[in-house]
Amino acid sequence: MVEYLPHIAVGAIILVALFIFLRRDGGSRRVGGGDRPSPRSTRPARAERRAAPERAAGPRVDRASDLPESVLEEIAGQIRAGRKIEAIKLMREATGLGLKEAKEAVEDLERAL
Repeated sequence: MVEYLPHIAVGAIILVALFIFLRRDGGSRRVGGGDRPSPRSTRPARAERRAAPERAAGPRVDRASDLPESVLEEIAGQIRAGRKIEAIKLMREATGLGLKEAKEAVEDLERAL
């Protein structure tokens, strides 16, 4: 049994080296060929996976001035009370704007008050 130990060690080293070689590029190489793409290449890019889903909160309003007076007054009340985050949430719900656009609209409204 002892006389086979060096052969077993060499075999293990070869297997580890083969594993590292095949996995080095993300596993796109396959032993024995194969035309199927790597599972990693079929996944959407990270940015696509993180993209926010489309908002389904009613019709999109392009400007805050197009909002009904009651909604504008509610947002203005939140701004006056110092609850800017709540005002931004209301703006997003009412308009369908993204976070950045809603924040800018609330800040514009805040300057106008």
